[in-house]
Amino acid sequence: FDAALVKQGAKVHDKSCEKCHSEGGTNAADDAAILSGQWRAYLESQVSDLQSGKRDAPKKMMKKFEKLDDGEIKALVEYYVSQQ
Repeated sequence: FDAALVKQGAKVHDKSCEKCHSEGGTNAADDAAILSGQWRAYLESQVSDLQSGKRDAPKKMMKKFEKLDDGEIKALVEYYVSQQ
């Protein structure tokens, strides 16, 4: 894993995702998808589907997601994948 990307991804998660995907994306009890430890190919396909509109998501999530640039999204994926 790219340590610098993981660190950046953790910051992006804390700022944009932690409110719903709590405990670093590991908590299933928060009724949001578990992101931590998912396979890279799965996360990348989900991101692609969100960006293309192929996959629906809550408006509050999309509002935050649409503000992220490609580098921040790449860092988020690296962060979640690194927690396997």
